[in-house]
Amino acid sequence: MSGTTTGFVVVTTDGTTRVVSPPPADAPDGALLELLYRELGVTIVEVVHLDGLLFADGTGDGIDMWCDEEGMLNDSPVNDLAAAIAMESGLTHQPYFGNLLFARTDEKGEAIALTAQQVEWLLVLGAPRLAI
Repeated sequence: MSGTTTGFVVVTTDGTTRVVSPPPADAPDGALLELLYRELGVTIVEVVHLDGLLFADGTGDGIDMWCDEEGMLNDSPVNDLAAAIAMESGLTHQPYFGNLLFARTDEKGEAIALTAQQVEWLLVLGAPRLAI
């Protein structure tokens, strides 16, 4: 999958994946939340840190999975693909509901674009290659 760009990756409950652009650096406060609400179709989000992921290029720490805080309560379907990705990082204690968005976190704790390799892996869900 040559030519993969960087960005956030949305994984829907039906297994569809797509890349979305993060808000620009000069976006007003609240732009990330607006993007999350719109892309996930929710009104409250929760972030899950996936620090156990390790990609073949040595990256992985600092990847976050944004999800619907009330997904279980509002009968959203379980997101099997996202749960499998979370399991790769060692999180096996709960299912995840609804659409989810994956992003990296910088040293300030801000959501930033995934690398091209991370986007590619999430888009094909299995290649290239978690090193674990």
